[in-house]
Amino acid sequence: MVKRINISETGQALSNVVNESIGLAREKYNLIAFAVISDNASNMVVMGNINPDLESQLLDLGGSRIVLISETRWSSHRDAFRRVLRNLQQMRQVAQNQGGNMIISNESYNLLFDPEFEMLLQDHLLVLDPVCELINVCQKSDCDIATATKLWLRLKFSVENENYQNTLNQRKNKVMNCFGLSAKFLHPVYQGQHFSRNQGYQNLINQFFEQNLTTEGLRELDLFKRKEAIFEKLFAKNY
Repeated sequence: MVKRINISETGQALSNVVNESIGLAREKYNLIAFAVISDNASNMVVMGNINPDLESQLLDLGGSRIVLISETRWSSHRDAFRRVLRNLQQMRQVAQNQGGNMIISNESYNLLFDPEFEMLLQDHLLVLDPVCELINVCQKSDCDIATATKLWLRLKFSVENENYQNTLNQRKNKVMNCFGLSAKFLHPVYQGQHFSRNQGYQNLINQFFEQNLTTEGLRELDLFKRKEAIFEKLFAKNY
């Protein structure tokens, strides 16, 4: 702590104290100060304007506020990555403007100007966007198991990455069970779309029906498949 006696608490005086403290922290302890926390008293606001933080500089250059990743919000990774992409040019300008007063680590500085970093962010968004879309729909109170199953069956990544694809396939294998598949099969709109050519899914459905339907139920199921009897009228009315 920098000890000051009998100094005014103007914005400029406070700015001098902060600058000296930051310098001492770097000189004596090899520490870099990334932020100064204060209350919102008028002199503190003036001090903040004299010593703008990195986000303020970002906004002055036309950038948007930084979005931080939150472990309690499932979409925050996607939102943070998208915001970095949107701010990338301004972030590079801020980094270049630091000059000899660099408070950005060398690793972060190099990452900002690495073309592969930008491509990596874009690839992650191609993976996260469809996942977030699926979650958005599935968490709604009116989402049913047939709709959720349909979305899982349609989920795919437009990035050619074997690790991502293997992870997706493993997750799908956990989600695709006889209940969801049967619900989708019996749905008046979805019916057998997206898995009619998948014999494994079809076998799972058939086994479920055979184990749980009576003889009469199986007969009616056959009528349902052929859209005959009462089902002919129902399908004509879009069920």
